[in-house]
Amino acid sequence: MEPDLRERAIEATNDDYVYFAEFEGMVIRSTGVTDHAEVLRAALAAATELVLEGAIVPGDLGWADEDFAPWPLTPEESVARIEREVAEHLRAGTNPDMGDICWFDLPARIAEREAAKRAAANDSPTPGSPVKDD
Repeated sequence: MEPDLRERAIEATNDDYVYFAEFEGMVIRSTGVTDHAEVLRAALAAATELVLEGAIVPGDLGWADEDFAPWPLTPEESVARIEREVAEHLRAGTNPDMGDICWFDLPARIAEREAAKRAAANDSPTPGSPVKDD
């Protein structure tokens, strides 16, 4: 993967959740390639590499609460799912839109949210337990 493309992808994901179609724009800016099929294949290759090395995690984004939900799949299973969906867009000659295929987040941010949820669950009293008065 082009170093510029890697940097753009990690920087964008550091800033916020990234949807798959954003990788297409990154490919165009990093490589200058504009052919739809080539751009989509290059976006797939970049996302595949980053997912398999554990730099980003695919999942879904809930619109109501904007909470990211990682797919309960291995990186290899995730890549296979992304490949199937990209192949469908290639067959149809369509561009993925915002939210199509998947969203990406950073493993560290996912771990932070999970730790915060666990801490909040441990801090809240369980039903029926006496409330501690300080």
